[in-house]
Amino acid sequence: MVKISEFQALMANEENLKEFSIKSFPEYSKKDIKKELKENPISYLKILEKKNIDDNFSEIKKRIQNFKKKNILIQKKASIYLYEQCDEDKKYIGFICGISTKDYKNGHIKIHEKTIKKRQKLFQNYLKKCKIHAEPILLAYEKNKQIENFIKKKRKEEAQYEFKTKDKKTHKIWTLSQKEDILKIKKYFEKIKKLFVADGHHRIASSSSYNDTFDLKNPCLAYLIDSNQLTLENFHRIIPKSKIYEKNALQCLLENNKEVKKTKKIFPIKKNEIKIYVNEIWYSYKIKLNAKSEDTIPVFLLSNKILKPILKIKNLESTEKINYIPNSKLNLDRILKKNNLIFLLPNIKIETIIDVANNNKIMPPKSTYILPKLRTGLIIMELK
Repeated sequence: MVKISEFQALMANEENLKEFSIKSFPEYSKKDIKKELKENPISYLKILEKKNIDDNFSEIKKRIQNFKKKNILIQKKASIYLYEQCDEDKKYIGFICGISTKDYKNGHIKIHEKTIKKRQKLFQNYLKKCKIHAEPILLAYEKNKQIENFIKKKRKEEAQYEFKTKDKKTHKIWTLSQKEDILKIKKYFEKIKKLFVADGHHRIASSSSYNDTFDLKNPCLAYLIDSNQLTLENFHRIIPKSKIYEKNALQCLLENNKEVKKTKKIFPIKKNEIKIYVNEIWYSYKIKLNAKSEDTIPVFLLSNKILKPILKIKNLESTEKINYIPNSKLNLDRILKKNNLIFLLPNIKIETIIDVANNNKIMPPKSTYILPKLRTGLIIMELK
């Protein structure tokens, strides 16, 4: 049984919603941010803008309040939202709503990745001072015919909001504020036994910790989507400027492992291999399939057999030695340098993630890069 809730969202009015909401912040370069701040006075980037102040989180809170006073942001009636994002290749549709952090604590919301403690603590401090969720966590549920039929019926109605952004994505929002609709959706999800965190492990962990610390019952902002819709990529690992002894130890391991071969073919990466670059040589590490071992999953094997024992990275949740790059953003020409160690991993399937979560196992941090990436500031939830 999963509990979801309606909430009184903060939203820009219809004519400003496109200009106010932004892509996920990490997708912007410094140049992009500078240009946007100059050209768009109502962008959510204005709220996030870092100035020479000691407490930027408190400043974010003040800017939110200022946007409310200017009626750029308006508080809406308690609702659940049906949100669709599509481009030429893919369409995603699901519900933006509140979810209970109690369901996270009692295991009804399942995780598959470890969090990085430093990031979790930072986001908890952000919640304490800003008191908003500006971007929903991404939760997946297994196929449900009742929910699917409800969505099909609602999609035939005209969306309250529709706009196209510079990245050629079309966004549609249907506001579900009628009690009948809200009760239906709640009942459908009461029959769902589990939700799976696809993206937002740090945010759900921080939200739960924030509630516990201050004895609060804030919901967490979430986007609920059928797991079959998700697009999955892997994060590759780069260790820049590695030490000579690290490279030599790794090369020794590889050259004395019968499952490892030198290769000149970097791509494609098969589902049961890792491509490794060390001392200007590429290796292919083939993984034996053994259902009893978690090391049949490449990201587990890399952590358990190489990163921890060979490179002495004991705490993957807090290390700053590793750079993580999703496949769609990988540019080997920019990182292929003599002193870099590079580990290229294959994509993980959603079935693997669900299996890991259902068995209460936890993948290393940054095991998956999952789409859709949602717009920040599109629908904002205020907290107590």
